[in-house]
Formats: sequence, C-alpha cells, structure tokens
Amino acid sequence: MDGAVGLTQSPTGPSKSFTYKFHIAEAQSGSFWYHSHSELQRADGLYGGIVIHKPASSGVPSENEVHNYDQDVGLLIGDWYHRPSHEVQVYYEDFANAGNEKPAPDSLLINGQGYFNCSLAVPARPLVCQKIMIPQLNLNINNTRLRLINTGAIVGFTISIAGYDMHLIEVDGGGEVSGGLGSSSIGVIYPGERVDIILGPNLHFDKSKMVMSIELDAEYGGPSMPTEALAPLDLARVAGPPRVTTGMPKTPSQTLVLYTKVEILGEFGNRPRGFINQSTWEAERLEKMPLLALDKTAWGNAFVPFVKTGEDRWVDIVLNNFDDRGHPFHLHGNDFFVLSVHEAGIGGYDEAYNPFDTARPPAGGPLNTMNPVRKDTIFIPAMGYAVLRFKADNEGLWFFHCHILWHQAVGMAMALHVGSD
Repeated sequence: MDGAVGLTQSPTGPSKSFTYKFHIAEAQSGSFWYHSHSELQRADGLYGGIVIHKPASSGVPSENEVHNYDQDVGLLIGDWYHRPSHEVQVYYEDFANAGNEKPAPDSLLINGQGYFNCSLAVPARPLVCQKIMIPQLNLNINNTRLRLINTGAIVGFTISIAGYDMHLIEVDGGGEVSGGLGSSSIGVIYPGERVDIILGPNLHFDKSKMVMSIELDAEYGGPSMPTEALAPLDLARVAGPPRVTTGMPKTPSQTLVLYTKVEILGEFGNRPRGFINQSTWEAERLEKMPLLALDKTAWGNAFVPFVKTGEDRWVDIVLNNFDDRGHPFHLHGNDFFVLSVHEAGIGGYDEAYNPFDTARPPAGGPLNTMNPVRKDTIFIPAMGYAVLRFKADNEGLWFFHCHILWHQAVGMAMALHVGSD
C-alpha cells in the first residue's frame, strides 16, 4: 500500500491511524517526501519530508565527504492558498470559470513559514492578516547541501541565492546527474519534483545582500518573491550517468502510448475533466472498495493497463500532452529514465509521438538511451511529449497522475498493473 485512496487503500478515518511499513532497498537513497492522497489535503498542508541516507560502509567515503559539505538543509517550498482547498477546487470547476486553468495561489510557504504583504488582500476574500518578520534561512560559511522539494498544488519555481554558487548533484530521490552542473539559479522545479544542490558561498560577496529569490513559473501564475532576470540551469536538459551503469537496454519489452488533456464537456456539466486515452479517473472512490481489494472484473472503467513483469523487462511510457499548458506527471512505486522531453510550438498536435508509426520519426529527435537521467516526476510541456522507461520489477498497482492537484482531482490519472499474470 502506498496511500493512493481508491486504488490501493481506503482513506484513514477521522481519529484513526494507519501504520505504513516499507522496505528500503540497499541502493535507495536521496530526498523524498510524503503527503496525503485523500481528497485535496496536500494543498491544506498535509505533507512532510523524508531523507534516506546511503548506508555507512567501511572504507567508502560518506556523502558529505564526496560532495564536500558539512551542513544538510531541507526546504519544502510550495504555493499556498488563503482559503481551504475545497473552495479552490469549487472555483476551478465552476461553470462560470469554464476554461480557467489557473486558480492562482495567494502566497508561498517554505517549511511551513511564509510572508505576505497584508495590503495585497482583496475585499472579495477577507483575510485576517498581521505583519511579521520575513523568515530567515541561516547557512554556515562552508558548503551546504540544500534539498529542495516542491510541495505545491500547481506552480513550479526557479530558485537562486545571491552570493552562492549552486551545483546540482541529484534529482528526485537519488537520481544522479552527470558532471556536477553549476549555475547561479536552478529551475523550473515543478510540483512533486526534488533537487539536491551544493551551495558554495562567495566569500567576497556582501553578506547583507545574500537573499534567496524564488521566481514562479509564468505558465500557472501566482506571486513571486522579487528577483532579477535569471538564466537558470534548465532541469529539463539534465542528463544522467552513462547507460552502462544503469543496466537499461536499448529497446523496451513493452510500450504504452498515452494521450492526456483537460476537456470541458457538456456530459460532465461543462466542468473540467482530465483525460488519459479518453478515460477519466473516478476521483477518490470513497464509497467503494479500493481496486486492490477487488477482482479485476469489478474494476469497471478504470484505466489500468497491464504490464508484465519478469527478469530484465523494461517498459516505455510515451505520454503525449494535447493541452496548451504543461503537466508534471508522477509514477508511484517506480523510478524511470527520461529518454526524451519535447516541447512543441503552435500546432503541436502534429508533433505527437507514436513509436508504432515508423514512417514518422519523433519530432524531438532520437531517444537518449546513452545517458538518460533517472526520475519519478517529469514535466510534460504544452503540446509536447515525454518518453519514459522503467524496469518492470515491482509488482503492484501503481498510480500515474498529474501532480497539479486540481487536475488530478478532476481525473487526470490512471494506474499500471504490474504483475506476472
């Protein structure tokens, strides 16, 4: 069980408890987080961070020795609404707002703390607001490992810290990157994504001007902490170590071709619904048993393709995004290698990728099977696509969904049934 309500378990009731016990593989380490998958509770703050350190081994350098840092800091950064999540969802789905794809957040939280200019509150949504000191982030004079987690409901962000150089070392829970990439800023980090960076201070920089700046992705709008024009390290272009170290083959054993889009249709009361291959996920299934507890014949219209497991079986997911906005997708229970991410321009419907149509090569060019990066959350650009490859060695029902909470809530999700029969 991994917390996906309606798929692998029922929700934990009020004043009840549920204990999760899970095995941590010897090779698993990195920055992770947990959050509620029931209703919209993540947007109301029900989440937290988890760090898995590599096991200590005699004669093997520790992580802080390898990357030369002596301070380890986690930052859970996410957008924040000044009203309950269910009110935001009602606004998003309201017929009067049909086509409104961005219920813009009101502010930001970093590790549960934020700062808001009370004069920006609007009369339409009265707010109890009082002036507070701007929160401080205290870093020592030596190198610091900064673990950044986007816990937000909708907006991606780019981050920079004046007076520090940033060196990217990992993404999404231990996914190594090639070359120790450095920059003065890094982004865009979308909801669900994590990045680990080493901060190196510039000892000649005026300490009074060491300010962290967060610029929100313009695609979904919202407030930004003031920042100068940035030329960030583009996470969409990051590569991983050579394929010889991953064991990934050049060709997959199975390929799934998917198409996703948010539609506003009369049969759904002209309210937005998220679709994957013309199927929309029945949110929550609160009144029903989870699929895991049912025979497959009782799964109804749930879109759950079967993936056969086996020794050295690898599966490609080709996800085409037919929306004019991007979607960060997350796969439960598995990591994947990112073989391609393509962002199309206007008229991008003609650039969708179908690997079974051999007469049309991929618009994004050849797949990168030599040094792909390993992740578990990937942003699919507007009118674009991504090709993901994962090893089918973890049996179970695994949720695959948009990590924009409002899109997941209207059905932009599916599941994979990984098994031997």
